[in-house]
Amino acid sequence: MFRPFKKKRKLDPMEDLLNLAIEDFGVKWISYTETARFKNDVPLSENMDNFAKSLVKFFKNRYMTLYQFGRSIFWYTLSEAITKSKSHTKSEVHDALKEIEAKYV
Repeated sequence: MFRPFKKKRKLDPMEDLLNLAIEDFGVKWISYTETARFKNDVPLSENMDNFAKSLVKFFKNRYMTLYQFGRSIFWYTLSEAITKSKSHTKSEVHDALKEIEAKYV
């Protein structure tokens, strides 16, 4: 049945915030990959780790609500942003995250 005045589904405020953070990270990632700091001859995990170090303060200041959920939300946001930027496949990003995790455990 056609409903001309059907209400649109409202997103949860946290979901909105997360999507905004993913978008912000994606823009920053694309910019980062276009600079001399991004090295094509090193593993993706190393580039991601270096990039992440530069984003922690930004994430904490801009997205304090998300930051309070811990590291996992930060890495989720970063991995989603890189995947959506299409600079690397989901599999490549996942493998890089495993390498980063192994480095710090």
